[in-house]
Amino acid sequence: MQFTSSLVSLLLAAVTTGVQAIPGSPVEQRQEAPRIYAKFWNDTACGADGGAWVEDTVWLQEPLDGSCIDVEVWTTFASTEIVFNSATHDLRAYSLDKCDESGNHYDVPAGKTGCWAQFVDSVKYL
Repeated sequence: MQFTSSLVSLLLAAVTTGVQAIPGSPVEQRQEAPRIYAKFWNDTACGADGGAWVEDTVWLQEPLDGSCIDVEVWTTFASTEIVFNSATHDLRAYSLDKCDESGNHYDVPAGKTGCWAQFVDSVKYL
């Protein structure tokens, strides 16, 4: 009886330690940072009307301090496709650099994907 209860205790210990995080593993390996993956297209329909994909980028949400992110693309583009969005805060996309509110802008809700027909020169998380 003692052997059986020792064996059961050993098996339970092995199972419960198997689901714990690896000691010393970075947080990034256990949980990825919220981010948006965007593609830029030279048409206004994110490639739906035959336009070419010209560039892509990833905007990390962290640090969430309201800082402006400049969008550096080697050529002009007319639409932005949000392909992946694990952000927990909305993203504002600006037609001017330095997140200048005097130009056009649109908000991408947290978690939403889709196509926006506007040139983007800067973004920031709200």
